[in-house]
Amino acid sequence: MVAVAMTSAFDRELQALTDQGVLSAEQASQLWHAVQTDVGSAAAEPAGARNLEISATDGRGRGPASNTGVLDVLGYVGGALLLGALIFVGFTLWGDLSRGEKTALAISSFVVPAAGGIILEMSRTRRGLAHALLALACFAAGFTCYMIIDDQDLMISAAVVVVAAAIGAVTLRSAAFYVPAWVGAMGFVPAFVQNGLGLTENDAMAYSLAAGFLLAGLLLAAAGMLQGRNVAWTLAGLSGWAATIPLVALEHSYLALAVATVVAAALFVGVVRLQIYAFAVVGCLIVLSMWPVALYQILNSALGVALGLVAAGCVLIASAVVLARLRRRPLLASGER
Repeated sequence: MVAVAMTSAFDRELQALTDQGVLSAEQASQLWHAVQTDVGSAAAEPAGARNLEISATDGRGRGPASNTGVLDVLGYVGGALLLGALIFVGFTLWGDLSRGEKTALAISSFVVPAAGGIILEMSRTRRGLAHALLALACFAAGFTCYMIIDDQDLMISAAVVVVAAAIGAVTLRSAAFYVPAWVGAMGFVPAFVQNGLGLTENDAMAYSLAAGFLLAGLLLAAAGMLQGRNVAWTLAGLSGWAATIPLVALEHSYLALAVATVVAAALFVGVVRLQIYAFAVVGCLIVLSMWPVALYQILNSALGVALGLVAAGCVLIASAVVLARLRRRPLLASGER
């Protein structure tokens, strides 16, 4: 009974890792068969000897498993230090640097994480760290472009971030690149609407911004159907939330309320059907931030805020009930086994 419950939980976690693009289908299949074999032979092995074997090696005979965690920590800390150094220089010393020094610093911020990520990826070791470093290099690529071509409107720099992230996601099949792609898209849309299209009328800008953010969300949702579903669809929900902001700001209240409701409803359906709880967080953010404001603009009174908050409260309570039932269901199933 314990073995069945354990493998059932393992199957769910393995499927989630496969959906997120952490493991390929072939790797997941090999790992599943290895665990099934291990579970079948566990009763025949002395527990003490098995624990000793696991603690002595990382499962492949290459020394303590904790050493791999140290490598990850070193890599992530190195990336954080690089990012922190750029922020420090940007806020304190940037004005004292010459243009050549700024350009050299920008190029270095791209070359260092890109080189580290490529080396780790080619050596097939610490691929999670490799993808994180390469995702950081996507941000640095936009910064480098900004410095080299003096991109004052940031449109080209944001496009470079999006393209670099898209290339990384396609070639390496990693959801880590969705984050720079989303940030770049959120910067590209307003820059393109204002400078590329040259729109100045408020209504046209509001509709164009909302359409651009929704398009970015749809592209991320489509990408999530191929890999990294959890990350991609969560960011798609955030794109839907961003689409409501210019509509509310320019008092297109009915349209903002409709967009917020549709996006939030889609996220809560994802929570119920897929049990991805990050969707609930984004859905609650949309409901709490947009419904009271939109209803206030529609009713032109504080009653709208009250109605929005009451409706948001009902949604949150319903979400808590549904999530509690979803979390209880696997426990009951394992107990029955």
